[in-house]
Amino acid sequence: MIRRPTVLILGAGASKPYGYALGTKLVEQILARTHPDQGALWPVLTIPGSGYSGELVLEFRKSLEKGRPASIDDFLAANVEFRELGKVCIAAALTVFGPTDEGLKEEADWLEYLWWRLHDDALNAEKFKANRLKIITYNYDTSFERYFRGVLSGYYADFRNNPDRAEAFRARFLPTVHIHGSLGPAIDELRSLPNPQVRNQITWYKQAASDIRILNEGDHTDEYKTAHEWIQGADVIYFLGFGYHQTNTTRLDLRNQITATVPGHPDRIVRGTAVGLGEAGREDVVRRLNIDAETVRRSGGLLYQLDSRTFLEMHGLA
Repeated sequence: MIRRPTVLILGAGASKPYGYALGTKLVEQILARTHPDQGALWPVLTIPGSGYSGELVLEFRKSLEKGRPASIDDFLAANVEFRELGKVCIAAALTVFGPTDEGLKEEADWLEYLWWRLHDDALNAEKFKANRLKIITYNYDTSFERYFRGVLSGYYADFRNNPDRAEAFRARFLPTVHIHGSLGPAIDELRSLPNPQVRNQITWYKQAASDIRILNEGDHTDEYKTAHEWIQGADVIYFLGFGYHQTNTTRLDLRNQITATVPGHPDRIVRGTAVGLGEAGREDVVRRLNIDAETVRRSGGLLYQLDSRTFLEMHGLA
C-alpha cells in the first residue's frame, strides 16, 4: 500500500506506453489526417454548414507543417485563429483515431506496477481506502481512471460487475485533477461502440473538444488550486512523463506550495523522469521548478532519464 501522502504529476509521456501519441508524433498524425486528398479528417472538417472552410483548414495545415512545433499545444498557444480547429483535431486524434486497446507494452506498464503497490496488503476494498495517493495530470486522456476502474471491479468483490460503483470508489480514494480538462466522456463512449468510426463526425468532435483547454487558455484557477493543495499535503511528489513546459512549471509554483505547507514535511521527496533531456535541459528545469536546494539534496537528485515504470521501481512507493 501507499501510506505516505503521495502525488504523481503526469505529463504526456505517462500516456505514451498506452498508445497515445505525443509531441511531434501527434502533429504528424494531424497533418496526415487533414490532407485534402487522402486525409480521413478532411471531409469531416470541411462539411458544409457545421464544419470549417477549406481555406482555413488548408492554412492551418500549411502553418502547422512549416512551423514544425514540438507540440500541437504550443502551436495553438501561438496561433489563436486556429485554436478551435486545432482542438477538434486533437479530439479526433485521441478518440476515434486513438488507441483502441491503449497499446499496452508490458515492459513499460507503470500503471500495473502502481496497482501492485496499491493493493499489496489490501485484501479488501475497506483496507484499500488507507492508500494515500492523488493524481495531477496535464493529459486529456483518462487512461489512469479507466485502468483503475477496471482492475478495482475485477479484484474486489464489492465492485464486481458494477463499473459505476468501482469508478465512484476510484474517484474518492484515487482522486485525479485534469489541469487542462479531459476527453474522458468521449473516450468512454467510443469504447462502448463496436465501430468507433461512426463518431467520425464534426459535431461529435466539437462536443468532445469543448472539455479541453490548451496550456495558456485561461488560468485553470480551480484545477491549480486543487493541485496546489494536494502538493502542500504531500510527502512524496513524483513527476512522470512530464515535459516541464515553462508555462506549466511556472503555474505549478512548486517551491511556494512546499514552503506554504502547514505543518511542514521535513522528509519530503521530489523527483521526476526526464527522458530525452540533456544536462543543460535538466539544469534549466531545476531552476524553473524553483525547488530549494535542501529538498533536492534530500531527494538524492531531482531528474532521471528513466521511463515511468523503471523510475517507480527504482525509487519506490511506500
